[in-house]
Amino acid sequence: MDGSVYGAEALARWQDAVLGDVPPSKFIPLAEEYGLIEMIGTWSLREACQQISAWRRAGLHVPCVSVNMSPINFQNPDLAELVRNILSENDLAPDALMLEVTEGVVMCEHSTAIETMEKIRQSGVRLSMDDFGTGYSSLSRLADLPVRELKIDRSFMRDIESQASALAITRAIVRVGQSLGMTVVAEGVETDGQRRLLAELGCDVTQGFVHAPALSVPDFEHWLARHMATYGEAASADARQMSAADDKPTLKLVSANPRPH
Repeated sequence: MDGSVYGAEALARWQDAVLGDVPPSKFIPLAEEYGLIEMIGTWSLREACQQISAWRRAGLHVPCVSVNMSPINFQNPDLAELVRNILSENDLAPDALMLEVTEGVVMCEHSTAIETMEKIRQSGVRLSMDDFGTGYSSLSRLADLPVRELKIDRSFMRDIESQASALAITRAIVRVGQSLGMTVVAEGVETDGQRRLLAELGCDVTQGFVHAPALSVPDFEHWLARHMATYGEAASADARQMSAADDKPTLKLVSANPRPH
């Protein structure tokens, strides 16, 4: 909310020469059905960690990258060791990676999934609860899960400016998450009006088109460079203004959301 970069999310995209763009909503369920999802999950982890390492060698600092994992991945008792090995291969600290889980993991009857989550947390890799607010059982178990981030589902963002119920639910999720010591991220934020409302609610992080659409790696690098230049200038001006003030400085929101062209 202060304009700094919190992280990035790795998104799976399939561009086929014959089929065109195949959305994840089609190929991820098929991969799960045909037993290919673990292979895709491992590939995603390696690609993300290799990319973080490449960015850091190039002097581009992305604090962490989130990778979506299927509930099936968490049924693998060796997942925590796999994650540690991939981080080690790329000379990365555990806090460079965030694994996103869905309510499917929480609802899973296999104790292996929860045990695997706990092993991952103990290794220093953070876990995020994705699409929170749309299911039925997350809240009752949330306090017992090794989750450090809560992502508000994008469906609430569509109506947050027009429907009191969406605003009330968003406010409740922010308070629940923060009371449990979690960082709260709002997904699918598209307008400055939505962002201002979220700031008033005390939400920690916004993600969505208000900052940028999904970008290829080169386009993201260009966006990041422009954003950091703009944010650095705005933060410096803000710091000068605060140091010159006679009264106690207060936190100010820095508007630094350049859109790529």
